[in-house]
Amino acid sequence: SVNSASVMDAAGKRLETSVDVHLKIDTGFGRFGFLPNQLNELSSLLTKFNNIRIAGTYSHLSFSFEKKPKYVQIQFDRFLSCTETLKQNGIDPGILHITNSCAFLRFNGLHLGAARIGSAFLGRIPIENIYGLQKIGYMKSRIIEVKDLPSKHSIGYANTYKTRRPARIGIVPVGYKDGFGVEKTRDTFRVVDILRYMYNDLKSFRKTVFVRVNSQKVPILGRISMYNIIVDLTGIDANIGSEVTLDVNPVLIDSSIPREYI
Repeated sequence: SVNSASVMDAAGKRLETSVDVHLKIDTGFGRFGFLPNQLNELSSLLTKFNNIRIAGTYSHLSFSFEKKPKYVQIQFDRFLSCTETLKQNGIDPGILHITNSCAFLRFNGLHLGAARIGSAFLGRIPIENIYGLQKIGYMKSRIIEVKDLPSKHSIGYANTYKTRRPARIGIVPVGYKDGFGVEKTRDTFRVVDILRYMYNDLKSFRKTVFVRVNSQKVPILGRISMYNIIVDLTGIDANIGSEVTLDVNPVLIDSSIPREYI
């Protein structure tokens, strides 16, 4: 934005240096960036900033995971046209980049000078993973309590689970507050969106969430609560203090949880 440019220019002047920035063009996402019809005015404005250097110019694709790439191509063509406008106005656009994870994987012709991968780095892309990507990031905890429950005993909130036989359960101090079991909320409600939600809900019928206790796969029993989960230890060698490994999306894990990079 003009305001951001003014702030960066002022900071550069104060520090007696030139600030490298990347200029964003809004080619159809509707979030940050200058609109194509603002570029001539912007070019005149940029020449007045003496402490800013355009190191790169970029845009963001809004629908790169769609099967039909029509809108991807529209945004890409619009972006290239905008960079040509900058050049015609004497502005060097620097490194050009527009691809996010899905576009980088699907469309070789859009790579340009750089790519911005996020979901691909995490191994959690919204398209079919035919690229051999593996999920990264997991959470570790330990069992803090073990107890035996009789048959037909309810477990967790709303009585959603009832033991079918005598069971040995373990309590793990991990829950929603830590980011485990947290999912992105549903935020679009067109007919096609609702149908997609229904389809995915049907696919998850009787789905069970698993964790690993001492490297053995065990199911979570009942609902995930704020501070704890309950796991089935029946028939496995596990006790208080046994290590528990949970599959998580690192982006959703609370910042209070210590990170270890290996």
